[in-house]
Amino acid sequence: MYPAGTVGQNIKSIQVIKPASQAASTVNSSGIDTAGYDEAIVILDCGTTAATGTLDVAVQDSADNSSFTAISPAVAFTQVTPANDDALYVGVLKVETPIRRYIRIQGITAAAASIYGVSVHLTKAVVNPSQTPQWVLPA
Repeated sequence: MYPAGTVGQNIKSIQVIKPASQAASTVNSSGIDTAGYDEAIVILDCGTTAATGTLDVAVQDSADNSSFTAISPAVAFTQVTPANDDALYVGVLKVETPIRRYIRIQGITAAAASIYGVSVHLTKAVVNPSQTPQWVLPA
């Protein structure tokens, strides 16, 4: 447990792709400014993937928050299919060189719909974010 008040000072949580059913499509989150943080925890929350569907979720980066490209080597979750859906996937990305300042999440559904959402938690703050925790457990 963190002492009261420190959770909001050390972690910034962002819902980047709202949980929803996505038909065959590509969904790009808005850019996330990682300045002032040492790592990003990416959480993929999967619901049902239709019988023939697949879901690929990857992290891309950008120096200017407008031209995003795949990170090399690839930073992506295992492809989600009906055999491994209804699960929570977590990835940790060290936000340092060669990762550029801005990241975004890209979800690609193919063949049939998938239900999913993605959140990013920026951690190990060098500067305190403005986000205030909704509640803090007693120490």
